Amino acid sequence: MNGKIIFLLLISCVLFKTQRIEAKEAPLYSFPPLFVKSTVFRYSPEEIQWQMEDLETTIELKLNSAIEDRIKGLVTRGRVGMEHFLGRSARYFPLFEEKLKKAGLPEELKFLAVVESALKPGAVSGKGAAGLWQLMPETAREYGLIVEKDVDERLDPNKSTEAALSLLTDLYQKFGDWKLAIAAYNCGSSRVSGIIKRRKSKNYAKIKRLLPRQTRHYVEKYTAMAYLMSYYHFYNLRPRYPDYNLVMTQTLRVYKRNTFQQIGLELGISVALLQELNPSYSKSFIPANKSGNYLILPKVGLSRESLSNVKCLLE
Repeated sequence: MNGKIIFLLLISCVLFKTQRIEAKEAPLYSFPPLFVKSTVFRYSPEEIQWQMEDLETTIELKLNSAIEDRIKGLVTRGRVGMEHFLGRSARYFPLFEEKLKKAGLPEELKFLAVVESALKPGAVSGKGAAGLWQLMPETAREYGLIVEKDVDERLDPNKSTEAALSLLTDLYQKFGDWKLAIAAYNCGSSRVSGIIKRRKSKNYAKIKRLLPRQTRHYVEKYTAMAYLMSYYHFYNLRPRYPDYNLVMTQTLRVYKRNTFQQIGLELGISVALLQELNPSYSKSFIPANKSGNYLILPKVGLSRESLSNVKCLLE
């Protein structure tokens, strides 16, 4: 009897060790058919830090107790929200990755938009920030976006991403450190500059205690989100994808004025879908623009003829 118990215990230990090794070797940014059943409490802080380091990001991801608590909160109380973030990422991350690569910026900056807006292009804060990247009106205008009654390009996924990446580029060139750039994105460049001047250091770890509490939490949220959006399958989080017409899209650059009603009739799609895909045009029409506007359309179900007709109308 004792021999059987010992044998079963040995087998259990081997299976547990094998499962942990397989979990660590699971591919990143994938949607495996079998999710590892786990909770945050399975991993020690040392293991989470190992996983962070294994991502080999340009921006250092370093665990502390506050970030660990945020991770635990996101995979317990915040599970449903995390699964929605993961689903929406299929809609926006390919766009972010393309523009980040073109700008020569770290790919992991895409996680900043999750913290800013939960990947909702129509998100508006109580302070007036709007869009995926939560740009304030004056900042948006400074980076070339139109913010008017009929058109708010902060809600345009393409143009707002380009503006946000230009801002992040400027902040990094100024501070020479991505965590300082991320902090300045939240609380303002002048605030961070003043703290650096007083402390005579550009080391984020040395000056972070002088930053506003909201900004310190903001950087912690970014670190937790960058980790979990990469290792979500270790925590049995399942992406909740939007409708395929919101994910499988194509983008046209257009110049002439036209209404969503006319475009919808030509393509055989609803005005509501066009509004969902193009939230920057609040009056359901695209204004004329010599520099060009973006029109996002479904990729599936449109005939070549109707698409060609729309191009002729708007280009």
